[in-house]
Amino acid sequence: MKAKSWRALGGILTVVGIAGASAAWIWLDRTGLEVQHPVEAARVGLGGVEVLVAFAPERAAAPTFRAMLNGADVTRRFEIGRNGAHGRLHELLPGTNELAFEIFTRLPGELPWLVELRTVRLVEFRPPVGMDQG
Repeated sequence: MKAKSWRALGGILTVVGIAGASAAWIWLDRTGLEVQHPVEAARVGLGGVEVLVAFAPERAAAPTFRAMLNGADVTRRFEIGRNGAHGRLHELLPGTNELAFEIFTRLPGELPWLVELRTVRLVEFRPPVGMDQG
């Protein structure tokens, strides 16, 4: 199945539930993909932003990890292991930047399906004021 099909299936499972399972149980467990750094709305400077993402190795498919900065794929800038990914991004634009992370993971329990988890963090980049602008 293509990624969009998996995304749609994950959304359907979230809302409807399967085999009598409650919607709360089926709701995508965010512990499958956790952004540990940066925190939401972090302000960063010229050094860029250090990113640390953890995922559950027993459920997540590490090779499917993707990272995007303002819609551009920056996955190649990350070191990816079986339980997480680490990288530093310098290509930030002045103002608010969107960091998005995706991975395919299994739902808790015995269900065999993979669903796509997506997490977004916004970071604020403020370049230094120029000498002639201060």
